[in-house]
Amino acid sequence: MTVEDLDPIAADQRELFTAAANGHAGAAAELRRRAASGDPSALFSLEVLGISRA
Repeated sequence: MTVEDLDPIAADQRELFTAAANGHAGAAAELRRRAASGDPSALFSLEVLGISRA
């Protein structure tokens, strides 16, 4: 069993992070949307990937 099996939100975040890291504009936009709503994981992902919040 993996962490993703136990925590589907973690699986979603990982997929979103991977897509944004691979240059998927929609994933980056979703991270920005989540960050704007106060999601700390999305904020961290934007920071790590060097994606602006604007």
